[in-house]
Amino acid sequence: MDRTRRWRICSTSSIARGERWREDGMNDPKLERFLATLYVDPKLRARFLDSPREEAARAGLNPAQCEALAAIDRVGLEMAARSFERKRQKKNKS
Repeated sequence: MDRTRRWRICSTSSIARGERWREDGMNDPKLERFLATLYVDPKLRARFLDSPREEAARAGLNPAQCEALAAIDRVGLEMAARSFERKRQKKNKS
């Protein structure tokens, strides 16, 4: 598959997911805070990966949000968390 086609498929599916998230109230500040903390707190992330629905519910998220988070890309979550950590370390060294 060529790069252009791959990009088109990825961008189309991202748009579709974004619409679903907005329809289900996924732009809630409470959800955004939970996600931000999930990326920077390794203990929370470990608990979440063990039981995502329960940890999301404990954070006060609604059932639709909990279900959506249960389907999160776990590899992508870990990659993003590592990337953010490296960026924070670089910033602190400066």
